[in-house]
Amino acid sequence: PYLIVDARYEKVRRGGRVISQGILIVLGINQEGMREILAVEVADTECETTWSDLFRDLKKRGLVGVELVTSDAHEGIRAAVARYFQGASWQRCQFHFIRNILPLAAKGQKQDLHGDLRAIFDSGDIETLNWRLQELTRKWEAKRPAVAEKIDEEITDALACFCFPRAHRKRIRTTNCLERLNQEIKRRTRVVRIFPNPASALRL
Repeated sequence: PYLIVDARYEKVRRGGRVISQGILIVLGINQEGMREILAVEVADTECETTWSDLFRDLKKRGLVGVELVTSDAHEGIRAAVARYFQGASWQRCQFHFIRNILPLAAKGQKQDLHGDLRAIFDSGDIETLNWRLQELTRKWEAKRPAVAEKIDEEITDALACFCFPRAHRKRIRTTNCLERLNQEIKRRTRVVRIFPNPASALRL
């Protein structure tokens, strides 16, 4: 029911030139919380077309029942999800949301804003969530209108996980588990630096 998708980039030699290639990764999570890598693909770029090709291939391989897809706010991913997983929700990674909004706050306000956003994301139920969100918006409208406006316009996408069982939310609200995998991959690719071809990058 749950997919977490992300991409990283590696230097690859092609046609005598060194270029940046996207490594697209899809992780699936079942109802019991078990995680499994469903796809790893090398692509020229991370865009709607490449993600669409990957999602289409997953469906041909038998993937069904997707209810939620978690990613950063990449427009290509969102468009591909809407096309190939109709009826599924899209969850904007809460970690990325916080990271994107903190620069709008003044230097001395960042810790306070981070705490306010974490309190919202850690709410136990919808009622608490809505109350905290109203309080936060009111507070930041007075302190930093740009922050309040950004929250009002974009935070809904980061709250899709609240429509799913509370026990599942920790694993589906961010792309952190995939980020951890990417760190392990980076430890190994850092040694290679430049892959001789895309196939070698995929094998590693």
